[in-house]
Amino acid sequence: MRRGQASPDFAMSAMIFSLAVLFIFFHLSRTYYSRVWEGVSVGKNAQAQNLALFLISEPGSWSANPFQSDSIAFGGKSVNRTRMAYFFGMSHQNLERKLGVPGELYAEAWLLPSITIVSDASDIYMNSSVKVNFQTSENATLYVVLVGIQENTTTRGYSYFNKSLGRYHTIRWSLPWGVYSLKALAISDPSDSSVGHEKYGVYETSFRVVAS
Repeated sequence: MRRGQASPDFAMSAMIFSLAVLFIFFHLSRTYYSRVWEGVSVGKNAQAQNLALFLISEPGSWSANPFQSDSIAFGGKSVNRTRMAYFFGMSHQNLERKLGVPGELYAEAWLLPSITIVSDASDIYMNSSVKVNFQTSENATLYVVLVGIQENTTTRGYSYFNKSLGRYHTIRWSLPWGVYSLKALAISDPSDSSVGHEKYGVYETSFRVVAS
């Protein structure tokens, strides 16, 4: 072999070694940045949770002009919905400055269901006369929507709407045979001053009516 030439085996070995080194470097880099990203994500989630807990557990210190208040929060023994509305009515820049948030702030508020709805609905009814009893955990207006379709066809559908007030609700239908989807929404009674604010609850089920 003349000087300055490399054997094919050596060139192949060198290429395989270079590819292995490149693969290891890529894997280590990806692992490092993944760990860094995960650490940053965990830290931001913790900051967001701490901020949410502060907002709903502290009443804040509000001035006559809510938008000029120094300490803004809307919690305490219960959530002050008026102050919460002030909070979400402020600009992003104002909120970020007052809360001392170093980055961009994104916040949402969700009113979770607090009224329980239970029923004695069955999976199958053997005739067209269907009765379903509902009970809500407090006095409420119950809206029930029933949508059905005759089995083995898509050309004819049925829809029913019912409304009831109180804690105990009984609804009767005379239904053609088919499959039905039932959805119910309960909203707190606005005349009940003890409620303090609007509550709601949701319920969903399905059943089949079989021709007898």
